Amino acid sequence: MNKKKHVLIGLIAAVILMVSFCHFIGDSEFPISALLNTPGSNNQLKVGKAPPPPPDFGSAAAGFLPTKMEDSEKFALLQKAFKDMGQCLKIQVEELDPQVEINLEYMTNVLTAPLGVISAQNEEWRATDLRTKEGEVRRIYLETIGNVSAESQRALKYYSMSPDGSEKEIPVETELRVNPSDTVISGLEADGTVTDRSVSRRIVFNSGDELVLVEKNGKIFSFSVPHEGKTFSCTGVDTGVNFKCECK
Repeated sequence: MNKKKHVLIGLIAAVILMVSFCHFIGDSEFPISALLNTPGSNNQLKVGKAPPPPPDFGSAAAGFLPTKMEDSEKFALLQKAFKDMGQCLKIQVEELDPQVEINLEYMTNVLTAPLGVISAQNEEWRATDLRTKEGEVRRIYLETIGNVSAESQRALKYYSMSPDGSEKEIPVETELRVNPSDTVISGLEADGTVTDRSVSRRIVFNSGDELVLVEKNGKIFSFSVPHEGKTFSCTGVDTGVNFKCECK
């Protein structure tokens, strides 16, 4: 076999290998970003969307202003939670100011020092609970679909809720389920008396770390902070009732 034939056979083999590799990558569920060191792959731990607070069925505790002056015992719970968060995530978290309400602004300020400045903020969902004249508890749930951009849409879900946690969807015209107007929302709220309003926000720091925080009636209900393989989460923050935190 002469030299030219060797070269020709080598070129054909190389082409076959390249085609086979591309075919494998195209058919495989393995993402190309996992093979390349590109911005497409983010190693930061993420948390999913937070669930809305459970509805109140007539036995809800009133929210408190989380300052030491109003309720020293509940404030001590928060103080310990923030200390535990620092230990869990191995970040420096300052002690809470006993005179300042622990709200979204304060929370982000506390986390700015160890995690960096805020680079993005997105409202992930908004929920409105109401009670009808018959005593039925209903929830209007608006979820943001898509990235934080002009193309984001809001999807509407309207349902009845039972004390056992079960839900029953209440029919809404199809054309009103995507980007419903304020008039549509007001019409649904008119079905009863509004009892609670909740909103979930995802705050992204320039380190890539996140804070997912849920407010209920303007007060922090729950929050989650993932950082370097660990996640610290608390719930029941608004009233101090069923207050629980965990590091995992």
